[in-house]
Amino acid sequence: MPWTGLEAITRAYAMIIDGVNTLDLSDLQRPPENPPGRGPAR
Repeated sequence: MPWTGLEAITRAYAMIIDGVNTLDLSDLQRPPENPPGRGPAR
């Protein structure tokens, strides 16, 4: 792979990481799951 391709990938990953760092932790956490065999929570 040419170095220009590696540079572009590195920049893309850095942009993703910078974007994630601006979010609150609660935005990244999975919502609670319902126990098996039960309907949606009300």
